Amino acid sequence: LTRQETELFVRDVFSGGAGYGELLSSTKTFVNDDLAELYGLTGYFDAQFKEVTLDPTQRRGIFTQIGFLAANAAADDPDPIHRGAFLARKIACLKVSLPDADIPPLPPADGKTNRETVEQHTQKPGSLCQGCHEPFINPYGFTFENYDGFGRWRDTDNGHPVNAAASPLLDGAPVPVQNAVELADKMSTSTAVHECYAKYWIEFAFGRLKATEDQYLSETLGQDSRSGASVKDMIAKLVVSRAFMNRSQKELP
Repeated sequence: LTRQETELFVRDVFSGGAGYGELLSSTKTFVNDDLAELYGLTGYFDAQFKEVTLDPTQRRGIFTQIGFLAANAAADDPDPIHRGAFLARKIACLKVSLPDADIPPLPPADGKTNRETVEQHTQKPGSLCQGCHEPFINPYGFTFENYDGFGRWRDTDNGHPVNAAASPLLDGAPVPVQNAVELADKMSTSTAVHECYAKYWIEFAFGRLKATEDQYLSETLGQDSRSGASVKDMIAKLVVSRAFMNRSQKELP
């Protein structure tokens, strides 16, 4: 169900001529009766998916939708580590090291919030974990603490008020946000996030990882994306670029 929601949402955004910023910040999605219940929507819903507008104070963009949230969660609790690592690595293109193979599991909450448990486990001063978690992973992941393991909205965690405020690294500096809704808005206008998006298009089109000589093209496409360029606009500009039209024989399939 969540996969179908995501596919319908992405197709609607891109086929409608909107850009990446809309994907990151739109309050629109598609739900059936089961998903409507998880979103707390009222009204009549059945097995068919239909377009809805979500509460803008709780949901903005693809990363506050059930699919991403539920896929990156534990059985009972949110998983700020996986949620945060995905955004830091894949959306902001931050260089975050992969974890060691022998990392111990999170300890029991023992009356603490999920956030407090993760902080104490991953941000111990001087630990190997702290170097990636404190500046990169946790600030992204903690903004999603208002969503439980199923992606439902929550105001409390283990009897305590949820704290979703953090300062994720965007455009080279920590940016204070109160929650994932504010983060979505910040990401949708971030130069680094749009250049990261452009990087993936370059790698897809060239069939290789982005190289140093692609930086100008990456910056140019990133600026276009930030200005609202659609997917069609991005691809058209990419395939007529000098870099693409003068590719080395080694790069051709």
